Order: sequence, then C-alpha cells, then structure tokens
Amino acid sequence: TVFEGGVRSVAFLAGGAVPPAARGTSSNDLLHAIDVLPTLAGFAGLPTHDLVDGQNFWPTLQHGVAWLRHELPINIGVNPLGGLPFRPGLIGGGGLNYSALISWPYKIVVGNPYITWATADERRRDGWWTLKDYRYVPPEEEFALPYRLYDLEKDETEQRNLAGEPQYQDVVKYLTERVRWYASKANGYKFEQLNLPKLAGNCRWHNWTWSPFIREEEEENDDDDDDD
Repeated sequence: TVFEGGVRSVAFLAGGAVPPAARGTSSNDLLHAIDVLPTLAGFAGLPTHDLVDGQNFWPTLQHGVAWLRHELPINIGVNPLGGLPFRPGLIGGGGLNYSALISWPYKIVVGNPYITWATADERRRDGWWTLKDYRYVPPEEEFALPYRLYDLEKDETEQRNLAGEPQYQDVVKYLTERVRWYASKANGYKFEQLNLPKLAGNCRWHNWTWSPFIREEEEENDDDDDDD
C-alpha cells in the first residue's frame, strides 16, 4: 500500500560519531532509503557517483544545513501489472493508476492505493486501527477513486480526503502533473519489472517458512499434462 502505514518508517543514529548538537534531537525531514548510501559516504568523507539518486543528510545532521527535499515520489506505477497488455480495473483510461507523491505537506494518490488483483487477501488495506482497543474502522469512501489528497502535516493518518474539495483543485492539478512528469519518457521512466504475486509462494502453504515453490508449480502442471 502507498498509504503512510505502508511507507512511513522511523530511523535513528547512535554512536560517538553523532555530533553533540544533534544528540537527543529528532527530525521530521523527508528522507528516503536511497539517502542512506550518500549519507554514509558523506560521513566517511567519500564522494558519490553522479548516478546516485539519494542525497547526503550528514551536513544537515552535523551543521544544521537546511534540508532541501520537499518532494518525494512514493511509487510511480502506470500499470501495476508491469506493462502487460491486459490491465484490469484501471482508472482514467489506464494511466497513472498506482502512484503516490509527497510534496510537503500534501500527498496525492493517483488511482488505486494498493493492488487487489491476484492476491489471496481481499480485505481493504485502508482505514484505521484504534489505539485503545485496536479496532478496525473502515473508510467511508469507495476504494476506486481517481485521486486522493491528504495534508500530512494536519492529517498524518490520512482520514480526510481533500481531493474533492473546491479549494484544493489547484493542488490536485499541480501534483498530478508532477506525477505525470515522473512517469514520462522525458524523465527516463521505465515500466517496472514483471513481478506478479504467486499464491504458491505464500509461506502459509509451507508451514510458515520460506521455501522454493516454482518447482512445485511446474510439477503440478506436468501432472495435469499427463492426465490429458
């Protein structure tokens, strides 16, 4: 899922190399996993290649230099099935149907927030779990929506979809165009690799252990051929 519950995580630094001014502090800056490599390289005083996508957070941590990232693509999925010609359940003619982008403080979800096709668990993955009695509260809105817009600064649990409110239409339009740019040839976008879920790979069918399953599928197919 591209909701915050599926993409937001916590990171921490510890050790004698942490600058004294940074010890015991916290930061809400927008970082990504791709920033780990250049940050560690910056800490070690090593250069990074121009092709590295991440940014060096070490100057911000060490000297309080302003962190300049305010936009972060969560996922750009023109087709969640990896470019197959058969595209079930698409919104808006088949474009940008599994994408999310944060442009602080807003986050836009274009198309489906998670993939339901060819999955064993059909329960909704949006909604909220209460802290008091850990009870699931389903959302009021339908699953199939063309756009979702949230103000993460005021609504980090993404309970209020702003996409349908008149005063936010310019924000929706701008962020949608940003998603289109990330998905464009001009940006070098390429379809993601074909990575359809295989039900036989679910560990629940293997005594809750990860084990090979491709051969089992092949043997089953061979048996079916023999029966014919």
